[in-house]
Amino acid sequence: MKEILNCKCRICGSKRLYEVITLEKMPLTDEFITQDDFGKEFLSDIVIGICSNCGITQNCNDLNMSLYYDKYEYSVGYSPLFNHFMEKLVEKTIKFFSKKNLQSVKVLEIGSGSGELLEKFKRCGVSVLGIEPSSSLCKFANKKGIPTLNSFFCYDMVENIPADFKTVDCIISCYTFDHLPDINDALQACRKILNKNGKLIIEIHDLDLIIKRKEFCLFEHEHYFYLNKETAEFVFNKNGFNIIDFNLLRNEERRANSLLIVAEPKYDDNYINLNLEIELKKVSGLKENITELINKIDAWLLNNSKYKIVAYGAGGRGVMTIAALKNYKYFNVIIDKNPKGDNIYLPKTHIPIKKPEFLINTRVDYIFVFSYGYFKEIIQELSKYGYSKKQFVSLLDFS
Repeated sequence: MKEILNCKCRICGSKRLYEVITLEKMPLTDEFITQDDFGKEFLSDIVIGICSNCGITQNCNDLNMSLYYDKYEYSVGYSPLFNHFMEKLVEKTIKFFSKKNLQSVKVLEIGSGSGELLEKFKRCGVSVLGIEPSSSLCKFANKKGIPTLNSFFCYDMVENIPADFKTVDCIISCYTFDHLPDINDALQACRKILNKNGKLIIEIHDLDLIIKRKEFCLFEHEHYFYLNKETAEFVFNKNGFNIIDFNLLRNEERRANSLLIVAEPKYDDNYINLNLEIELKKVSGLKENITELINKIDAWLLNNSKYKIVAYGAGGRGVMTIAALKNYKYFNVIIDKNPKGDNIYLPKTHIPIKKPEFLINTRVDYIFVFSYGYFKEIIQELSKYGYSKKQFVSLLDFS
């Protein structure tokens, strides 16, 4: 691996970072465009590196994402699978506080979106507060009775939290913590407001699963760091937390690529050392494996180019995988159940985004599903339009 110049580790500050992979001219995952914007969208290389001093894999770019997140509108609250995940997460979390009067329990969510998860907590009787950088999602959440601050979560903003939430029993964050550029700062902010027996519950993408499945699509401009169980224990311990559980939910209850962390404040002097050699070895062949995966998908598209093929899932997996392909034009459209508007297109590849109803009158031969965590749900949904299981292809089929 070659050394990355002019890059400092987000965790330890070392300048000894080495390239894992560079993905060239990649878009933002949520910047959908109209025809008038073709060629104007943001494209930049994504450089993923690993620190040889502390072993943490990370995004080596530093983009100012404040305007982007202010307009961010991502939500999967409509999905039965996601709703089931939220219900189980709330159920298991509440059990930590079974000996307390639930009306006295305070739950704070980082990256609370439109408030779907906090709404379920609120129904259990606990007090809730969301912190969300998107002004539109924040407005929506407040309108339906979920108190939400429009802000990025960081140590400096803690002073702006209402007085009755200066100390909380639980801090939770689902697939948003790795969107925070300074994990040390974020964890120290959590440590400041979490009470002595409180619980910090964080869901992030699992680096070990990324490596196993060659999921380069999760290497995004929006994600700043990538942890596995070992590196998570190291980073959380470094910032005053002990991880007590990685198995709050069963595998079948989790979402795709989910590393679910339960931690609590530490009050001892024990520190965890990381095996740097193992962490460096894990990522050493990832670039070649990812190139092989991209070539496999490109070959499949070319070999099946005589058929009508659509993609399904205009989330990060779909946007980023397609952006890395040479033969992306063989996708006629990309289907998404919750598109961000009418007459919009993917950035870079300019593939039109359509609702599932598009498939009623426009018959296709294959449906390539990028959001594989919802694979069964998608097959079931589209079966009502006359599509059979054999017509569906999963991104995981190429891993």
